[in-house]
Amino acid sequence: MDGKAGKVVFLKEYDKLEYHEKEAIRILSEKHGFSFTVPEEFYDRKNIDFDFNGVLWELKSVRSSNNRLRRDRINEAYIKFQENGISDMRLIYHNLNDSYDETKIIDKVLSYAKEKGFCEILFITNQKKVLRFYL
Repeated sequence: MDGKAGKVVFLKEYDKLEYHEKEAIRILSEKHGFSFTVPEEFYDRKNIDFDFNGVLWELKSVRSSNNRLRRDRINEAYIKFQENGISDMRLIYHNLNDSYDETKIIDKVLSYAKEKGFCEILFITNQKKVLRFYL
């Protein structure tokens, strides 16, 4: 990205966003220039978190170094996509754990996501960098 802030359209009330969602939005848009929409919540289905010009992305964050919890979060994202009939699955993984070897976390996240059939991952590091992986 060129350093210019991206545009975020909020269809979901900002106050209803969780801390990790607000932080990921800030990093993606302000620091890396991504533009996207935060869809409103529907009560009859599970919402996908972000819409990048028609391409849906689910955000998952984990504070723990527990690999089981990491696998569970990726499985939750997979289930959301399946319940919405979406086969083109993309994941934004926000690493909130700064005390664990991030290389190991990336390896595990990519392995779990590939297992589930995700095609692309944006990994937000604990240093607020965004790494893109195509699976």
